[in-house]
Amino acid sequence: MHLLELYRRRLVYGNPGGEGAAAMRQLNDIERRLFLEALDAERDELYQLLRMHNLDDDLHRRLVREIDLMEEG
Repeated sequence: MHLLELYRRRLVYGNPGGEGAAAMRQLNDIERRLFLEALDAERDELYQLLRMHNLDDDLHRRLVREIDLMEEG
């Protein structure tokens, strides 16, 4: 989350290195990859909780569906 916030601030306030549009696209790509990795980690944790019987099946399905929707957006 710290890295995402750092990159988000750079997108909002500009890159102090002055690398321009290419750098902004690269930051966007990095942010998207980090976001997707975080969603994968969250999904993996939910499956782990389900396997250990620490999460209800219905709740698991709803949470995974929410992650799927976030991933599409």
